[in-house]
Amino acid sequence: MAAPAGQPVPGDTFSVTTHAVYIFWGLATAKQPSLRESIAGQLGAAGGVNNLAIHSRMRWSDVLLTGLTLGVVSSTSVTFSGVVTQGGP
Repeated sequence: MAAPAGQPVPGDTFSVTTHAVYIFWGLATAKQPSLRESIAGQLGAAGGVNNLAIHSRMRWSDVLLTGLTLGVVSSTSVTFSGVVTQGGP
Protein backbone atom coordinates (compact mmCIF):
# COMPACT_ATOMS: atom_id res chain seq x y z
CA MET A 1 0.00 0.00 0.00
CA ALA A 2 2.99 2.35 0.25
CA ALA A 3 5.79 3.17 -2.15
CA PRO A 4 9.45 3.02 -1.12
CA ALA A 5 10.55 6.12 0.78
CA GLY A 6 11.43 9.07 -1.40
CA GLN A 7 9.85 7.71 -4.59
CA PRO A 8 6.70 9.37 -5.94
CA VAL A 9 3.92 7.13 -7.15
CA PRO A 10 2.52 7.93 -10.61
CA GLY A 11 -1.25 8.23 -10.67
CA ASP A 12 -4.20 10.36 -9.65
CA THR A 13 -4.40 11.51 -6.03
CA PHE A 14 -7.73 11.37 -4.25
CA SER A 15 -9.22 12.44 -0.95
CA VAL A 16 -12.76 11.31 -0.12
CA THR A 17 -14.67 11.99 3.11
CA THR A 18 -17.60 9.80 4.12
CA HIS A 19 -19.40 9.05 7.38
CA ALA A 20 -19.72 6.07 9.66
CA VAL A 21 -23.06 6.06 11.49
CA TYR A 22 -23.73 4.10 14.66
CA ILE A 23 -27.02 3.75 16.54
CA PHE A 24 -28.02 2.81 20.07
CA TRP A 25 -24.86 4.18 21.71
CA GLY A 26 -22.57 2.31 19.29
CA LEU A 27 -24.16 -1.12 19.73
CA ALA A 28 -25.21 -1.35 16.06
CA THR A 29 -23.80 -0.02 12.81
CA ALA A 30 -26.16 1.85 10.49
CA LYS A 31 -23.56 2.77 7.84
CA GLN A 32 -19.91 1.83 7.39
CA PRO A 33 -17.58 3.79 5.12
CA SER A 34 -16.31 1.91 2.07
CA LEU A 35 -13.23 2.84 0.07
CA ARG A 36 -14.35 0.63 -2.82
CA GLU A 37 -17.67 2.47 -3.19
CA SER A 38 -16.02 5.86 -2.79
CA ILE A 39 -13.49 5.53 -5.62
CA ALA A 40 -15.13 2.92 -7.84
CA GLY A 41 -15.30 5.30 -10.81
CA GLN A 42 -11.59 6.19 -10.60
CA LEU A 43 -10.22 2.71 -9.93
CA GLY A 44 -11.00 0.84 -13.15
CA ALA A 45 -10.49 -2.87 -13.80
CA ALA A 46 -6.73 -3.21 -13.32
CA GLY A 47 -6.14 -0.25 -11.01
CA GLY A 48 -4.80 -0.20 -7.50
CA VAL A 49 -4.36 2.14 -4.54
CA ASN A 50 -0.99 3.27 -3.16
CA ASN A 51 -0.06 5.46 -0.19
CA LEU A 52 -3.47 4.92 1.42
CA ALA A 53 -4.15 6.98 4.54
CA ILE A 54 -7.32 6.71 6.62
CA HIS A 55 -8.23 9.43 9.11
CA SER A 56 -11.30 9.40 11.34
CA ARG A 57 -12.52 12.27 13.45
CA MET A 58 -15.64 13.76 14.92
CA ARG A 59 -16.40 17.11 13.31
CA TRP A 60 -18.57 19.67 15.06
CA SER A 61 -21.59 18.46 13.07
CA ASP A 62 -20.93 14.87 14.24
CA VAL A 63 -20.72 16.03 17.87
CA LEU A 64 -23.91 18.09 17.44
CA LEU A 65 -25.81 15.10 16.03
CA THR A 66 -24.61 12.86 18.85
CA GLY A 67 -25.54 15.47 21.47
CA LEU A 68 -28.99 16.21 20.04
CA THR A 69 -29.89 12.52 19.98
CA LEU A 70 -28.27 11.83 23.39
CA GLY A 71 -25.98 9.30 21.74
CA VAL A 72 -28.73 7.22 20.13
CA VAL A 73 -27.27 8.21 16.74
CA SER A 74 -23.52 8.86 16.51
CA SER A 75 -21.57 9.86 13.42
CA THR A 76 -17.83 9.89 12.65
CA SER A 77 -16.20 11.46 9.59
CA VAL A 78 -13.73 9.17 7.79
CA THR A 79 -11.33 10.50 5.14
CA PHE A 80 -9.58 8.20 2.66
CA SER A 81 -6.62 9.67 0.75
CA GLY A 82 -4.02 8.17 -1.52
CA VAL A 83 -3.02 7.60 -5.13
CA VAL A 84 -4.96 5.57 -7.72
CA THR A 85 -2.53 3.72 -9.98
CA GLN A 86 -3.19 1.94 -13.25
CA GLY A 87 -2.17 -1.70 -13.55
CA GLY A 88 0.43 -2.76 -16.05
CA PRO A 89 -0.13 -5.16 -18.98
